[in-house]
Amino acid sequence: MISPVRRSWGNYNAFLKDIGEKTLNERTKEKYINQVKKFVDDNGRKPLSAEFSKNMLTIVRIFGYWNNLLLEAGIKEIRIVNRSNMTDDELLEYYINLCNKENRLITSKELDKNPVYLNSHIFGSKFGSFGEFLKVTINDERLKIKDKKCKIRTEKYTQEELAYHIKQYLESETIITIRTFKQYLKVNKLASINTYKNRFRTRSFKELIKV
Repeated sequence: MISPVRRSWGNYNAFLKDIGEKTLNERTKEKYINQVKKFVDDNGRKPLSAEFSKNMLTIVRIFGYWNNLLLEAGIKEIRIVNRSNMTDDELLEYYINLCNKENRLITSKELDKNPVYLNSHIFGSKFGSFGEFLKVTINDERLKIKDKKCKIRTEKYTQEELAYHIKQYLESETIITIRTFKQYLKVNKLASINTYKNRFRTRSFKELIKV
């Protein structure tokens, strides 16, 4: 038996248009646009298509291409927030929220491997090293996880972090010698000079400070 709507309008979308309502496609389109906008607000970056993979067939049917959805959501180019526009406290809050969500400390390797997360180098650059960043984090009252034990010493410095330490040393010292560099490392509780030499594969202090 043909429904009254189909008999009079042919299909439900035609009926919705006639009464001034949005069609089913328009409602679905609006739903995905709002989801993308909310994702950007929550994460500070544009979403990856893989993060909407469950709905990709519907998205392609309605928008044609993934990028068309981003454009209709008003997204042209949104970069992941970085250390240039995040304060120390914002970085702490970002990391603490991740840890509270997982109910454990997130390691630097996990940050670096997951494209959704900020790179550990961003935290290391702000706090001297990722290990130093962890020391600040575990004393923050916003961290609600039960087990706050962390093997800070096992957190390896990235090469970028080591290079950053050298740069900071060169900018802060007027007398550049291996002795003052060792003192700088000791005072700031950084890695030993051998760690730097090994990571940059040099035994020469003169070569080391050129990195």
